Amino acid sequence: IFIFIFFFSSRRRHTRCSGVSWARRCVQETAIVPTWMAPNLITLIGFGCVFFPWIALWILVDGNLNGNIPAWFCIILGLLQFTYLVIDNVDGKQARKTGSSSPLGLLFDHGCDAINLTLSGVNIVTVLQLGNNWKSILGIAASLCPFYFATWEEYYVNALILPIINGATEGPIVLAVIFIASGIVGTQIWSSNVGAGLTVVDVNLIIIVLFGLVSTTNHILNVRAKVPEQFKKALMNTIPFLITLIVIAYVTIVEQNDMVVNQTRLLIVYFGLHFGKLATHLQAAHVANVEFQGFRRTTLISYTILVAYVLIKQLVKGYTHQINDRTVLLVLIFFALLSYIHLVVNIVLQFTDVLNIKCFKIRPKDAALVNKSESKHEELVSKI
Repeated sequence: IFIFIFFFSSRRRHTRCSGVSWARRCVQETAIVPTWMAPNLITLIGFGCVFFPWIALWILVDGNLNGNIPAWFCIILGLLQFTYLVIDNVDGKQARKTGSSSPLGLLFDHGCDAINLTLSGVNIVTVLQLGNNWKSILGIAASLCPFYFATWEEYYVNALILPIINGATEGPIVLAVIFIASGIVGTQIWSSNVGAGLTVVDVNLIIIVLFGLVSTTNHILNVRAKVPEQFKKALMNTIPFLITLIVIAYVTIVEQNDMVVNQTRLLIVYFGLHFGKLATHLQAAHVANVEFQGFRRTTLISYTILVAYVLIKQLVKGYTHQINDRTVLLVLIFFALLSYIHLVVNIVLQFTDVLNIKCFKIRPKDAALVNKSESKHEELVSKI
């Protein structure tokens, strides 16, 4: 894993980069992509590389976060995870190659990444056999923090600056290696004891939490150093995300022997949808250059219902005889999904209307730009 991290650590995403080899690979990758294929379509294909295995794994382990996972499936997970990483880089290169770069493309890519973060998180904790408990929720919550604060920093400094080793680049590589290794040696390896009462997966969880804390702190310090006059206001815009973390912590602690044990996957999906919506709102405000409004009524109402339900369960014993945790979570997930779909559809419609573009198609008027970009691309490939 560390060899892979070292090998790819020369690459930067949205930062200054001197890695000629990575640029060469990206150009060569887009050489096989037809110019009629829209960048957002490529992004959607990458999303499918994570979404469909997530669905299959849900069925395979019957909704749990552990279980018997066939070796061949783990290897397929690893190959698709690596494919997602490649596609996540090709879509931006395809946009520049075809002259179809747009704020919508940036937002579409970022929105898919926000949802993929939860989906990949569920896949990895299942393969690592963390199981239905607070550890799985902690691991995924810790991975959400760097993503949100990186987007938050980008909103204020107008640049997405990531460290040499980061979740956007090395994260998918590490996941792919873990998936493939699990297929070769078996998922039971992660339960091996390493001493002091800790297993391999416990050590990995500690690393994830520490990485999340260090990365989050780094983003906060960057904002304070670069826009000190806006720092207090910037901190206020972290409150919506902090509310999400507080609700996650409250439900996990209070329901750790009930809802957390029996409905861990549904809980993660629920919070993942609300996180995806919040991150999409923040990125949309960034690309549209408008004020970020993080307090959303649908999210606050949904959180209030969940917290009230958990509180009533604790105060009134036997209240859940007529209604169970699964029913409540499924209803909340349904409305959270509707709210997220409503947001995505409206954003796509508004951006395509204002920018006079298509979401999944390159407009004919861009043909001249496409031909010009294609000739330059072929020239660059020949030089490489």
